[in-house]
Amino acid sequence: MTDSAHAPRSGDHIDSEKLLVGYAPLSKFLTSEGFPISKSSLQKFGMPSAGGLGPPSEGYWGNLPAFRPSLALAWARSRIGPRRGKPAAPPTPVSATSAQLATTKSASAEA
Repeated sequence: MTDSAHAPRSGDHIDSEKLLVGYAPLSKFLTSEGFPISKSSLQKFGMPSAGGLGPPSEGYWGNLPAFRPSLALAWARSRIGPRRGKPAAPPTPVSATSAQLATTKSASAEA
């Protein structure tokens, strides 16, 4: 006899993926995967007042949220946006004329 409350949902891979419990392990995992984010930022995204902007949680272990690594990575990838602004222009080289003007002005100031 199986208890439906404890049975895995269809599609769950209980044995293949360990849950990350708490924001600190999630922060370390996402940072190691190339998505640097602090524990504090994850906590802020996870607040109900943030409107569900944080990574999806599987449930809670006590008062700590538990996250599937694959879903957390998908969430982090979904936050990548288009490049903002224009690319920086290369620096303009100083021409000889500008340098000559600077020395001319300093020479006339000395006189």
